Amino acid sequence: MLETTGAAAPPSQDSSAAPGAGQGDATASTEAPASELDQSPPALDGIPQPPVQARPPQPPEEFAEKVACPNCGDTQTHWVVEKGAMRCDTCRATFQLDSTGVGQIVNDNVAGLSGTELSSGAGQDVDTAEPDNQVYTFRCPSCGSDLVVQAVENLPTVKCHWCRNTLTWSDRINNGARPDGIVPFALTREQAKAKMEGFLKRRRAFANRKFLRDYSLENIQPVYFPYFMVDVNAKSFHAGQGAHLVRKYSHGSGNDKTTYYDYDVYAFQRRFDLYVNDLLVPSNAAFAHQDAKLNTNNIINSVAPWQTSAAVPYSPQYLQGEYRAERRTSNVGQLHGQVMNQVMDISHVQANRTMPRYNHGIAYQQDDLQVQGERWVTLLCPVWLYSYLEIKKGKPMLHYIAVNGTTGETMGSVPTNKALMLAVAGVAEVVGIVGAVIWLVLGG
Repeated sequence: MLETTGAAAPPSQDSSAAPGAGQGDATASTEAPASELDQSPPALDGIPQPPVQARPPQPPEEFAEKVACPNCGDTQTHWVVEKGAMRCDTCRATFQLDSTGVGQIVNDNVAGLSGTELSSGAGQDVDTAEPDNQVYTFRCPSCGSDLVVQAVENLPTVKCHWCRNTLTWSDRINNGARPDGIVPFALTREQAKAKMEGFLKRRRAFANRKFLRDYSLENIQPVYFPYFMVDVNAKSFHAGQGAHLVRKYSHGSGNDKTTYYDYDVYAFQRRFDLYVNDLLVPSNAAFAHQDAKLNTNNIINSVAPWQTSAAVPYSPQYLQGEYRAERRTSNVGQLHGQVMNQVMDISHVQANRTMPRYNHGIAYQQDDLQVQGERWVTLLCPVWLYSYLEIKKGKPMLHYIAVNGTTGETMGSVPTNKALMLAVAGVAEVVGIVGAVIWLVLGG
């Protein structure tokens, strides 16, 4: 049988789908500029000369200016999560940062997209982006991660939010591309701690005892993670076969019992307009190459999505004090194929919703996705992060607990007490066997 349907789909509601890890391989250059290298001493006959060593970079003399308070003009200001605004330390007034350009970041006119639109941030190459003197970027020598903080004259001690290693000026590298927008933290530290405590409480029974003695949620860090936010306007076509279950029945009994299914098979076609709005894709390549034997940082993607409607234009002021960000390391071209695969998956979901009759399975045999327009914007999304280092058989294993900074969604990894888990499993198995024996003795 042939069924043909042509229908226009409403704007996609799948933009909240959990994003996959980025597939880019680009990394920022870490070579010191020529001006920071000592000159080689003149060669002396018969005497070997030491290799040229890189001089540790010194703090620059120019620093980012703080935002001036519109009430008193003082620049001693900082971001306050509870208020969702800046606060002046001198006159205690609160005020909003400039929100001009928000509409360019969160633009819901997906149906009007034509061609490829790259924002100023998305259009920058991570290897050749103009340096931003308003932030400092450090590379942790212990775990290799990059973190971005605001450039201030008296920079406090900077610790890696993954492994808590203390960083120095010699760990500073070139800054990457500047983001377009940022979703500010909406959850306070205390709210995030409460979420983590609730998460740990539900797993306390089988948690590693050393972990329970050592962990301290006072060490949680507010971190912004980089994403591409993508809108796609496309025309979808799908064809294949769908099966409708007519009846289900069985013959025989016990081990000889066989179940049969009678179903009708139909050929189908679906053609519709597809609008994907605010699809988030990680733009840090490290999340595409995770080693589950060494860390559990894949939990970051498990707390998605974020409230993208709350996005505002990026400002280094959001990285004041304890706040920091991960750096984007992937370009649009490196993630384009992955994004189109996700859009195809969303298209399949939309098509499935039009075929509830096929309750015994759907097989897609032909797919065609014609992209009419796409928009790419770079965005920083907030996460409260706690890390814990476990030494497992002499090897380090990093565990993390993450809380979405806008929704409170919580996910994490907790070191387990395997001896206790095995003991409980053994008792359950014995109880099951004893129960089966009693059931047989009593005649079933």
